[in-house]
Amino acid sequence: GMLLRRAFATASVWRDQVVVAGGTPDRRGAAHDTYELLDLSRERFDAAASGKLQRPRMQHAALLLGDTLLLVGGRSEASGAVLASAELIDLRGGTSAELPEASGLRQARAFPTLVQLDSGSVLALAGQDAEGRVQGSVERFDRSARRFELLASGLPVRAEVAVAALAGARVAWLACDRGRGAVCELSLLSESASGLARSVLALPFAELAPAGLSELSLLGYGAGRLLLTAADDSDPNSRRRAFTIDPAMPSLARVDATRVPSRVLELASGAIAELDREGLSLRAASTAGRYASPEGDVLSTQPELLALSGPGHFVREQAGL
Repeated sequence: GMLLRRAFATASVWRDQVVVAGGTPDRRGAAHDTYELLDLSRERFDAAASGKLQRPRMQHAALLLGDTLLLVGGRSEASGAVLASAELIDLRGGTSAELPEASGLRQARAFPTLVQLDSGSVLALAGQDAEGRVQGSVERFDRSARRFELLASGLPVRAEVAVAALAGARVAWLACDRGRGAVCELSLLSESASGLARSVLALPFAELAPAGLSELSLLGYGAGRLLLTAADDSDPNSRRRAFTIDPAMPSLARVDATRVPSRVLELASGAIAELDREGLSLRAASTAGRYASPEGDVLSTQPELLALSGPGHFVREQAGL
């Protein structure tokens, strides 16, 4: 296992290893100023390969840029000030360097999002300020100059914001409220030489989610589509919600939801993994229609679909799953 307990840490895949950086041991105290490496081939953490950060960091974001790991924002302790600092970890050399104060984030951010567009641009988006308010701005990291610049501000913010990168140097920005009279709004941010151009998509959120959504997860997949998973606490039967969004049409369609995941990932096979503390569901990236019982856990073996029931009943063996 890990050398240290790490809540609010980041996990990034580098070659055949996972870099777990920062975090805090008890969610209320000071953050760690270290990172650890999980060796996937040996299925164990390598104590000799752990390293130091330039400062303690939790509630931050991480993005792998080749053999360099970029860490931005967060806090040094649970009740501490929100950080505008950023640092780069040379994973091959095992060294780290903090960006000068003038080169760090223009706005301090806890729980920010880092994405890399297909244009190569690295963006820091959203996150929270010291009062927990969502930051309605985007910053771009200049990799050659090693500095951040403010790219856009004044974006729509509500109780929650979720973002996802899309093909064509674009970002989907979803802002949602929850409760009576709630509003959800999806914007597309397109990168240009002068900054980001914003367009709003007219989607029937008010019809399909009249009480708003929370616990948002947004994923760009396939040919420019989006998968949205969320919670609807106004429904006494099931709070799980999932939608597919096609920005090109545009369209919003509700699909079966297996859980309210804390993380959504697209696998190399094209299936979409939805993870929460209860386990994992695999969703087919494309289906011919709604699939029948058993709900959830779906593996794509085109042209057929295999549905698996029983959360927690999967066993990892040498031959596979």
